[in-house]
Amino acid sequence: MAINLVKGQTVNLSKETNGASKFELRASWDVSYGQSMDIDIMAGRVKADGDGLDLIYYNNMKSGDGAIELSGDNRTGDGDGWDETIYLDASMLSKDVKTIPAFVSIYDANSKGQNFGLVRNLKVQIYDVTNNVAVADFEPELEFGTAVALVLGEFVVSNGAMYFKPLAQPFDSVNAIVNQYKLR
Repeated sequence: MAINLVKGQTVNLSKETNGASKFELRASWDVSYGQSMDIDIMAGRVKADGDGLDLIYYNNMKSGDGAIELSGDNRTGDGDGWDETIYLDASMLSKDVKTIPAFVSIYDANSKGQNFGLVRNLKVQIYDVTNNVAVADFEPELEFGTAVALVLGEFVVSNGAMYFKPLAQPFDSVNAIVNQYKLR
């Protein structure tokens, strides 16, 4: 049974999965008020010294080391199931990578007058591909009003183990997230 995470809580994925290395971060959402909204999932690779390596997003779907890949771009969020997914193979991660932020951003939000205040039922699941089981679920409280980007959480590598920490940290732009993690 999956652990129900709360903001700031950390789960040791290595311990919970008996050392599995392949994970998915799955995200789903609904849009209120009949709007069509393109929410994009993204990730990055950050070294221990805080320097970002690369940004994985809809125009760069795979990390430089091949460890992180995106499922594709669901431009509406319509339908049941998971809207977008980050695939992570920790065994392929460059040894200098210590943090993998996972975040979402509303494409062209400002010109469309959209923000996360219009999003409902945002859900995140960490899934263990090796053992075919959900490890953790996280449902951020959507109290982000004018935010157009949101850090869902971070995968963290520490002492040979993989952890996930849900953050639900709102931002006014995806560029602010990219700058915070020094992603290229």
